[in-house]
Amino acid sequence: MQNFYSFYNKGFAWYFVSYAGFLHAIVSSYEVMEKLELGEFSTLATLIVVVIFFFAGNHYVDYLCSKKRHQHFIKGIATTFISDEISKKTNK
Repeated sequence: MQNFYSFYNKGFAWYFVSYAGFLHAIVSSYEVMEKLELGEFSTLATLIVVVIFFFAGNHYVDYLCSKKRHQHFIKGIATTFISDEISKKTNK
């Protein structure tokens, strides 16, 4: 049970770390858009950039958690392991 709570606390902490990073990205995007001298469109441009990055990040996380990626990853590990075992047997 101790391991579960340790994992849960780490996950909870990383949520806030990612949230802080997202807020920092908003501020940084706004500062960049201000330097481009877009005038009154800088706020709108910042909003568009942040929304695009948000959806791109969300799509990437969905990909990382997908079953297809996990299966591809496991197959890659298995293939490497099998090829290493075969090369060990042939080198003896």
